[in-house]
Amino acid sequence: MSKNAEEELEKQYREYKIQFDAWKEKNKGSQGTDAYNAYVKQFENWEKDVEKRRKTIRDKAEHSAKEAAEVERERERLKRESDEQERKLREEQARKMEADRIAAQQRSAAEAAAYAQSQQAYLAHHQAGLEQDHILRAVHMQTTTIQYTQPVHHPHSSSHMAAVDEVNAQNVLQQMAEVVMGNQVQEKPAVYQQQPPQQAANPPQLWGNTKPVYDSRDPLWAKWGVRASPAHQPPPPSTLPIVPPPYWMVLDSLKERKLIIAPTAAVPVPFLK
Repeated sequence: MSKNAEEELEKQYREYKIQFDAWKEKNKGSQGTDAYNAYVKQFENWEKDVEKRRKTIRDKAEHSAKEAAEVERERERLKRESDEQERKLREEQARKMEADRIAAQQRSAAEAAAYAQSQQAYLAHHQAGLEQDHILRAVHMQTTTIQYTQPVHHPHSSSHMAAVDEVNAQNVLQQMAEVVMGNQVQEKPAVYQQQPPQQAANPPQLWGNTKPVYDSRDPLWAKWGVRASPAHQPPPPSTLPIVPPPYWMVLDSLKERKLIIAPTAAVPVPFLK
């Protein structure tokens, strides 16, 4: 704006100066008169006023330039401060991300260690359960073999044989309890004479396929344990005769151990008149 005002002032000065010079040339003969001197004085005063206006415009322009320079310096200062704050913020975020990454690695390591401990405990418990199941199956097979080798008699044929069978069942239950509890089985007088030789049985398996037995002899056992166990193979067929136990003996044993409710006497259907 100041530039336009300065240009407008210079334009007016040039035009008025041309008119004044033309007037002086035209009125040469009137020099020294009051009217001539008054007009010349008026023009000189106007020139002084123009010079003042020029100075004012230059001062305003310089002031505006200083203000613009000050504003530019302030803007640059603010920009530098903003860049510095952004740099510090990025550094803080980078440090925080690094701390979070280290904390996440530590948590992952702790979780992995806890998981490994839980897996070891689980495998130890699972292995103990397999060993206990193997012992129970071996005892069950042994006791079943002992029972199946004895002749089966009907309870009504001889009361003495019923008492012998009952004693045999009690001895079998006592032997199973002692084996499971880890105690040494004591020799007791048995009422039977025949006893087949005890055979070493394989670990308990389920029927599935014909893959080899997976145990501590397998190279994968040391690294993975039971987690790498394949599907079980079917057990070898038994050569022992399959003779079901007497039904009355099973019922009597279950009743004494209070595992079933004794049936009540049959009540006849009332006769309707």
